[in-house]
Amino acid sequence: MVAESDLASNHAPRGLPLLTHDRNGNMAHIDVPAGEGLERLRLWEMVPHFGHGINAMRKATYEESSLPARVREVARMRIAQINECPI
Repeated sequence: MVAESDLASNHAPRGLPLLTHDRNGNMAHIDVPAGEGLERLRLWEMVPHFGHGINAMRKATYEESSLPARVREVARMRIAQINECPI
């Protein structure tokens, strides 16, 4: 549970990064620690239990899927297009 004092002081509880939105719904950027490897992997190291979940999803999607890789990638691209994400 997040304490009111944590929200009022603009600090995240337990050392986690605070994600805030402005009036337009834009999310603040997160400072990712410098280091070796991909930035997204260093990001998940900040919150290990999220990383475990993301890794399980990645493994199920890319290593254990019954879909052929080409079909899976076309579906991924279509989902990105529907969500107006750059492909």
